[in-house]
Amino acid sequence: MSVLTQIEVNGVTYDLQDAYSGFVTNSVNNLVNYYLKTETYTKAEVEALIGAINQFHYEIYASTSAVTSPASNVLYLIGPTGSGADKYEEYVYTNSAFVKIGDTSIDLSGYVTTQALNTALADKVDKVAGATNGNFAGLDSNGNLVDSGHKHSDYLTSHQDISGKADKVSGGTTDNFAALDANGNLKDSGHKHSDYLTSHQDISGKADKVNGATNGNFAGLDSNGNLTDSGKKASDFLTQHQDISGKEDKANKVSSWSGTPTDVHYPSEKLVKDSLDGKQATIDSSHKLSVSLLDGVDNTPTANSDNLVKSGGVKSYVDGICGDIQTLLEAI
Repeated sequence: MSVLTQIEVNGVTYDLQDAYSGFVTNSVNNLVNYYLKTETYTKAEVEALIGAINQFHYEIYASTSAVTSPASNVLYLIGPTGSGADKYEEYVYTNSAFVKIGDTSIDLSGYVTTQALNTALADKVDKVAGATNGNFAGLDSNGNLVDSGHKHSDYLTSHQDISGKADKVSGGTTDNFAALDANGNLKDSGHKHSDYLTSHQDISGKADKVNGATNGNFAGLDSNGNLTDSGKKASDFLTQHQDISGKEDKANKVSSWSGTPTDVHYPSEKLVKDSLDGKQATIDSSHKLSVSLLDGVDNTPTANSDNLVKSGGVKSYVDGICGDIQTLLEAI
């Protein structure tokens, strides 16, 4: 049978015989550091030794004189004593005598009850969870602490002068241009990029806007085709439902009679009144027509005359006819 005496690992040759003899030598030499079996305890022996130890414990007696075999590893509870049913005095036995070291009463005057603690905590703010180190504390709607999201470096220090800085716009519309108010502060212009023409848009054919126009007036045009204020508004014109077909044109009113009257013009009230003031208003027994106002009036009418006849002429004419008839009758 062949015996393996060498081994090669990663190109290195090891002599197994030398290594084995060295291992055996080292193991034998190390035996001085181990116990013999006869020098160790069994599990049962260890448990017996532990049970034999006088462990510290307490015992209750009505008085120290009732203790028959005092020991130094016992806490003696004597009692109960005092007003509390569970109050005991504590003694230890040392140097052949009992020594009082205290009692079982507990002074809670420096402590708070759970109810009192909960009542006090109800008025306390909650601790901020997940706060960022260095941020200022803020308050929520319930008065509890929150992380404000801001730190010292987000604000101006006391020596920084901002009197010459413009106020930030509150409630501005996104994408609107900024404008300036009378105090030089920023405000929302109300206009954005899309409200204005771009550089390539041609406005040469657009009319100029009217400056100083009167609100409500119609737009007019100047000789260049730009807008002007016409000076007229809707109330200056008739509406669609107003009928003027029976109305006279004001331009046709005249205040004096024309040498060649037409049916187009009409007289003013004053012209009519002035013309009528020279006329006789009524012809009756009290207002007789004046002969001077009549042309071609006859005093001696004839059978062929078409002129007006005075009453005296009528009477003379009738008297003449009657006379003629009387003459004819007498001749018969």
